[in-house]
Amino acid sequence: MNDTFVTISEAKQSIVDEFSLFDDWVDRYEYIIELGKALEGLPEECQTEQFRVKGCQSQVWFRAHNDDGRIIYEADSDAIIVRGLVALLLRVYSNRSPDEILSTSPDFFDAIELGSHLSGSRANGLHAWSITYILMPSLLKTGRDSQVEIGKIHFMLRHKDIWNALDGVAKAKGFSASGLARRAGLDPTSFNKSKRINPQGKPRWPTTQSIAKVLEVTDLTLSDFVTFAGKGAGAGKARRYPLVGLAKAGGGGYFDDAGFPTGSGWAEIDGPDVGDDGAYALEITGDSMMPVFRPGDIVIVSPTSKVKRGDRVIVKTTDEQVMAKELVRQTKRKVELRSVNEEHPDPVFRNSEIIWMHRIVWASQ
Repeated sequence: MNDTFVTISEAKQSIVDEFSLFDDWVDRYEYIIELGKALEGLPEECQTEQFRVKGCQSQVWFRAHNDDGRIIYEADSDAIIVRGLVALLLRVYSNRSPDEILSTSPDFFDAIELGSHLSGSRANGLHAWSITYILMPSLLKTGRDSQVEIGKIHFMLRHKDIWNALDGVAKAKGFSASGLARRAGLDPTSFNKSKRINPQGKPRWPTTQSIAKVLEVTDLTLSDFVTFAGKGAGAGKARRYPLVGLAKAGGGGYFDDAGFPTGSGWAEIDGPDVGDDGAYALEITGDSMMPVFRPGDIVIVSPTSKVKRGDRVIVKTTDEQVMAKELVRQTKRKVELRSVNEEHPDPVFRNSEIIWMHRIVWASQ
């Protein structure tokens, strides 16, 4: 998968260079789709529960094995954008030595600003996949296992789950967070709560190398670590949401004046707990947000979450339109929205024409 790139650093830089050739994110998404189409994937006999990544809305299968001291990764998905993201990870990390993998951060995702342009669930999934890919040598490095069955590991770790796991490990081993960092040979402030959010208010993930060092000094495996995550914020916790189609939602009787679901006619669907009792689910129709959202995708919408520039949102207007868009700018007079698909116009509304605008916090792709 990465024969062209002699070193892991060259593979990372190639990704940054390739994405710099595109002027906008529609082109970058199309490129990710092309990477997904070109991914060799896994044979059908490996697309089973044994290798399925638990916790992902899309079907994702992942296999790793130790081939004479080099870690070989293979993966596949039924979602084309996810296949493209997997292809990027494989290019960098597959067919490398454990030491190379454990010492290499997936910072190329930050360099190409990938996380900020993905839906919330995909962004969290991307961090979780990265951590699992990079820490997999912890399970293979000793030679006790020649292959990992990913189905035995509860996957889909969120930002707060990773930090909860670190806190849980520290407590179980008799350390404070700073004590655990010091024991692992890290800066004592590495795991401080102040380090978990960056100055812009965005989640800051612990480095994969720091987690690897914690596993080493505590004699824990990745599956042990994930167990501590589950003891924290309830990784994988689900709940039921009221569901209605986006086109149908424009009719009367589905929302109260504040945009909270009300009345009858709603179906129900299971989804991850997003921490908002008033959250609801919508099924996407139309292609104005392709390739980010496609017809049939399910989004979970939070009426109480703060909406900021760049968020994907659901908007209801005074003429009973309900639409999925990206918020470009909101001033005292108007709201500017963006349709990701360039074949559709970018609407602009006066504030008085907007009844409510809610943030999309999860999507099913």
